[in-house]
Amino acid sequence: MNKDEILAKSRKENKDERDLFIGKTANENAYVAVTLVFSLLSIVLFLQKLIFDTAFADYRVFVLALLIGSSGQSVTTYYYDRQRKSILIEAFLEIIGAIACLISIIASGMGWI
Repeated sequence: MNKDEILAKSRKENKDERDLFIGKTANENAYVAVTLVFSLLSIVLFLQKLIFDTAFADYRVFVLALLIGSSGQSVTTYYYDRQRKSILIEAFLEIIGAIACLISIIASGMGWI
């Protein structure tokens, strides 16, 4: 291999790594943005329901989305870092919370509670 071939190969590898890094960073930023929006909406809707006894949407739907997203993040983190058992416990509790929230939404919609 000559110098130009080595440089071209190196540039291609660096571009691939850069593209992966940019994609990963974009995904992380998107997750944080969605989490913040859902958190704020959950708080606003909960306070509306508490203060005015009505809200423009059901806050439990946003809480469910938060719990599902958080449990997905926890399970993925545990998959790559199996040394930290606390992450597995966190994921388990988030999944239990998501199931309970879903049951609450369904039960309320069916008029059971």
